[in-house]
Amino acid sequence: MSDYCHILFERKAGKVKSFSTASGPKSTRLTIVLEITDSYALSHLLRELHEAQHPPKEEPATAPAAKPKAKTRRPALPAPPLQLPYFGDDA
Repeated sequence: MSDYCHILFERKAGKVKSFSTASGPKSTRLTIVLEITDSYALSHLLRELHEAQHPPKEEPATAPAAKPKAKTRRPALPAPPLQLPYFGDDA
């Protein structure tokens, strides 16, 4: 993300209707009135202005997330035989 705000558009996509300044004790306000005829240029300008008005917040540096505990590996053994009762060959 850049530290700059760019207001760019092609001259054929729009024109500057008017601009003015108003000085205050701590800052100066610049007012610009644009007439945009191209919808792509308009969407680009609106995105740039939105990013300038709402800069992305810097996330505080946090400790890396703890790694999940590894599951203990169980050996791949066959299932134990069923323990069925045996009553002999007399059936």
